[in-house]
Amino acid sequence: HNDLFRGIAISDSEPLPTNALRIYPAKRLNMSRDVTVFVEAIAPNSETKVTLSVACPDRWLQAIGLTDKAGWLDWAKLAHALYEHSNAVLDFIAKRFPQVQAKAQKLKEQNKPDEPLVCLGWGQGFLSITMTEPLRQKFPEAYETLRQAMAQAIRQYKRTKQNNFPKTIWAALDANSQPSDLFGWVQLIAR
Repeated sequence: HNDLFRGIAISDSEPLPTNALRIYPAKRLNMSRDVTVFVEAIAPNSETKVTLSVACPDRWLQAIGLTDKAGWLDWAKLAHALYEHSNAVLDFIAKRFPQVQAKAQKLKEQNKPDEPLVCLGWGQGFLSITMTEPLRQKFPEAYETLRQAMAQAIRQYKRTKQNNFPKTIWAALDANSQPSDLFGWVQLIAR
């Protein structure tokens, strides 16, 4: 509950033009059944302005023992933290989902410490909203405790897939119904 990223809110500050939106067929990779859904998403290379704000900084900075508000709310530090988080998520995706490994690697090449990528919106799931891979590397017992708790909390894993969480990710499909892209990755550029 006191994660640094919980304090960061990103919201639209100008409407997206309709020509920046597309409908994409999508499916979850590594599912035992093949289900395709259609998703409205922002087209690649579309630009929009967003507002980056930090919600209730006093409360959550104090809760995690940080009193240097000016130091921790510095854009360079936040950007670098987002950069590292995105690299960890993209490494995890590349290892776990070979169908989109090339896309994850390409996104990682675009990620910069001062212009970080973040995953927003629908489909980001467990991989993007938690620090799963760094947690697994530094604290494997804590990671396993979290993984088991999440597997038990999500009903479908509780019954049939107890040791197989997280195992899926949403991907956009190409014209041949093959996974070709990942949803929600945007680059933050301070101006």
